[in-house]
Amino acid sequence: MDNKELEKLWDEFEDVLFIESDNGTLVLASSWNGFDPGTDRETIWHWFDERHSKGVGWLLSGT
Repeated sequence: MDNKELEKLWDEFEDVLFIESDNGTLVLASSWNGFDPGTDRETIWHWFDERHSKGVGWLLSGT
C-alpha cells in the first residue's frame, strides 16, 4: 500500500466511530479495515505510522 492509498484510508478513518472503554481509552465501536471492535485508537495510529513514509504525525497534522 503506497502513501496515497494510506492517505485515502486515513481520510476514511476520520469518520470511524470510537467509544470510550472502561479504562478510558478510545476503542473501535465496530470492525474497520481488518481491525476488530475494541481495538484502541493508538494501535491503529501505530499501524499507519509503520506504513506511511512520513508517519502518523504527518497524517495527524493534515499537511
